[in-house]
Amino acid sequence: MKFLKRFLNIFLVSSIFFIISDKTSLANPPEKNKVNWLSFEEAEASMKQNPKKVYIDMYTSWCHWCKVMDKETLSNPNVIEYLNKNYYAIKFNAESKEDVVFGGKVYKYDTQRRAHELAIELMKGKLTFPTSVFLEEGFIQAQPVPGMLKLHDMEMILKYLGEGKNKTMPWTKYQSAFQPEWK
Repeated sequence: MKFLKRFLNIFLVSSIFFIISDKTSLANPPEKNKVNWLSFEEAEASMKQNPKKVYIDMYTSWCHWCKVMDKETLSNPNVIEYLNKNYYAIKFNAESKEDVVFGGKVYKYDTQRRAHELAIELMKGKLTFPTSVFLEEGFIQAQPVPGMLKLHDMEMILKYLGEGKNKTMPWTKYQSAFQPEWK
């Protein structure tokens, strides 16, 4: 009888904790007005559960156009919604000095190039900032796009890759027929 009472008390307390924590998570949903930026490690873990394409914003702290792109493009509600729904988004300081474990490899800061090895690899050695790097599911086929992307260009690229048009239509044909919708 003591065992049964103890079990019921533990069950009751656990149930209350679960209900409270569940309501707390519902009360604080992810913000809709911000990109859900992940680390490489978080994106890798998420990719195992739910494969998506990847968008990486390669920036530096001193880069003027990186800040302009943050303010004018990456803060647009349409971009935010589309990125959060269709991509894993990573914001990475290409001059970070912290080690990053990605794809089973440890990437470090390269003192000679004054950039992070992972940024150098994903940008294919062309260190221009900002650079948007787009990857297919599984972190394959890195496509770096250097320079500040305005809203029209970002919409076109996100949709071309996000909707899989890159597998059925050449970029030039898509680009000539594209009609922007975001403002």
